[in-house]
Amino acid sequence: MNKVLSIIIPSYNTEKYIVDCTKTMLNSQVNDDIEILIVNDGSKDNTGSIADQLVEKYPNTVRHISKPNGGHGSAINRGIQEAIGTYARVIDGDDWVDRCSFIEYVNALKACDEDVVLTEYDRVFEKDNSKVRSAIDLPEGVYSFNDYIKSSKFEIQLHNATFKLSLLKKCRKIREHCFYVDQEYICYTYPYINQFRVIKLSVYQYRVGINEQSMSKESMIRNRDMHMNVILDLIDFYKSESFTDSVKESLLHRISNMSRKQTDIYLLIDDKTQGKNECLSFLNRLKEESKEVYKDMPGKRSFLFRIFPSLTYDLLRR
Repeated sequence: MNKVLSIIIPSYNTEKYIVDCTKTMLNSQVNDDIEILIVNDGSKDNTGSIADQLVEKYPNTVRHISKPNGGHGSAINRGIQEAIGTYARVIDGDDWVDRCSFIEYVNALKACDEDVVLTEYDRVFEKDNSKVRSAIDLPEGVYSFNDYIKSSKFEIQLHNATFKLSLLKKCRKIREHCFYVDQEYICYTYPYINQFRVIKLSVYQYRVGINEQSMSKESMIRNRDMHMNVILDLIDFYKSESFTDSVKESLLHRISNMSRKQTDIYLLIDDKTQGKNECLSFLNRLKEESKEVYKDMPGKRSFLFRIFPSLTYDLLRR
């Protein structure tokens, strides 16, 4: 049976959430059009048995893929490998979708042929269930990748992007046993994007405020080397291929934003001397990397100073 959309759900110990996540997608109006791939990444709780129950109840829609633990990126890689839909997107196991918007979105995908379809999403705060809309400040319609580069009002993200599956299957595999690889998932698609479509529906519901989330302050400090490794992966990706100027610009923008965040993480470390030393080491490494990154872009400032204001750099050197 042809599927319009493959939904990849990376799942590690998500027994508390996986039923609530999937029930927002399962609906008789769209069940024949979608497949839900619960990629059980070596969970130690009841995620696997719950997934089996869902497969039994929805055999034509839900699939349970069990694999050894390899991290978020490993689960996404496996999901892309197994998926069969025309389009694919990732929805984390502790998040969900808006039911009504989801049905409208799936039906809209049937008429799409763009490389990426972008929808809006809501950040839903665990503490009080309040929502903040992450809007796309462009009218509905079809745009070129160059239009994306010219717009500074939104970014392609895991929470708003639906990709042609054939495009994802071309991409470099993302790093395994690592957090923050959603950045690789997005950036590795850039060379293959020609057109994208904006649909003004808020589909993804992104849960915010769980202590164990990788984006919490404590987790960012604890896993700072993983964040750095993703940055270095993206720099290596930039240097490994011949890209158009628009792709180069977009990659550098993403790397710059991540590098600013990395320096902020170092400065949050309780041991200020350690944080300062790690930050300087990271900046020096970027300085070396920037020589290669900018060799074919005459007139550009050093990558290091594009990322980190020179005044702050001077202060750190004292």
